[in-house]
Amino acid sequence: MKKIISKINKYKNYIIIGFVGVIIIIIFFPYNSNDNELELERPTNVLINNRIVVEIIGEVYYPGIYEINENIRLYELVILAGGYKKDADIDNINQVRLIYDSEKIIINRKGTNLISVNNGKININTATISQLTTLPGIGEARANSIITYRNDFGPFVKIDDIMKISGISSAIFENIKDFICI
Repeated sequence: MKKIISKINKYKNYIIIGFVGVIIIIIFFPYNSNDNELELERPTNVLINNRIVVEIIGEVYYPGIYEINENIRLYELVILAGGYKKDADIDNINQVRLIYDSEKIIINRKGTNLISVNNGKININTATISQLTTLPGIGEARANSIITYRNDFGPFVKIDDIMKISGISSAIFENIKDFICI
């Protein structure tokens, strides 16, 4: 025991310096158990540049305007909006399509007429096959092409975008332009 006490006395200055060093390290370099999580987060300024603003209305629990991350899918936006109400007509919705900036998404109620209230014009972003076939020069095949296009590429931004559909020429567009809207 005397040997141990004499060794401690001999090295007590080193022991004190060691303890002080450990205390300094603890004070100035605290352990953070969340360090791994912080490395996985994206910087806030990058997220701001990849944000879009959209509006969702109709048969969702929390309709409104949402600022969301770019490349979000419709089903993810619906989750943010509280989900579909029980009367939502989801049969003609492509739930995995991408959402675009400045888009207005309308979730209709089952059995409602999708014709726009804007002077009775047909909304080419929401119309069914039967509604589209009421347009002059639009048969079932072209109506299907219109719906496939908007499901694959998102909503039409302006009415003349409908000419991107194979078989819809400028002549057909001239015949239907007064009967459609977005």
